[in-house]
Amino acid sequence: MKAVFIFLAFSVVAGIAAAGVAITQELRQSSVTEQPITETTILPTVTPTASPTPTPTPTFTPLTLINHSVPFVSQAPEQQWSNPVFQDACEEASILMAAHWLQGGTPITPPAATQSILDIVEFEKELIGEWRDTSAQDSARLMREYYKTENVEVVENITVAGIKEEIYGGNIVIMPTNGRLLGNPNFNAPGPEYHMIVIKGYDPATREFITNDPGTRLGADYRYTEDTIFNAIRNYNTGYHLGATPVPKTVIVVSR
Repeated sequence: MKAVFIFLAFSVVAGIAAAGVAITQELRQSSVTEQPITETTILPTVTPTASPTPTPTPTFTPLTLINHSVPFVSQAPEQQWSNPVFQDACEEASILMAAHWLQGGTPITPPAATQSILDIVEFEKELIGEWRDTSAQDSARLMREYYKTENVEVVENITVAGIKEEIYGGNIVIMPTNGRLLGNPNFNAPGPEYHMIVIKGYDPATREFITNDPGTRLGADYRYTEDTIFNAIRNYNTGYHLGATPVPKTVIVVSR
């Protein structure tokens, strides 16, 4: 009987111990906080791209002499300088030269040039209402209307390099000027204040523009320096000696 009691007591103690161990393990498990799994995103390595270096605008550098075959016409083709019409016919003569260049560059006889200038003046009176001084814009309009051509463009803010590019690009340039700034010794002093010429070539060796200047009978292939040409550009107002503006530098470009 005593042995049974001892066995039962031992069993009870063992059961209590086992229960304690189980409770302890459960408490330990419940006290452990589950840590969330953090997902790490690996970004690709970006190599910085350098900004492209802007390409410089090339400077136009002519290498050879060029001289377009533009027939020459004096604004007084038969030396009728005392006639008021021909005293102020530089615009009409310049347009006449440019038009003949467009048509192939055929020469113009003095009598034919005289009649052409008179015809242009009469047309001009109807179109513009004036013939003595005509601005670059009105002169371009006159050439378009009289010769039925669209190969005429007014260009503002022209530069020396710009004029060269037009010449070497196969074009010619009609330029309104203050003729007194040209310094041509063949003019009657002090020279025409409102004057138009044709630029038709360039010589890089001497840095001179080659022109047809209708203000003198010696104006064929007449040369002016780059600085003289640029400084003389003046777009004068249509009318009769109504003033001119040095800027913007404005010319008429005629192209084939």
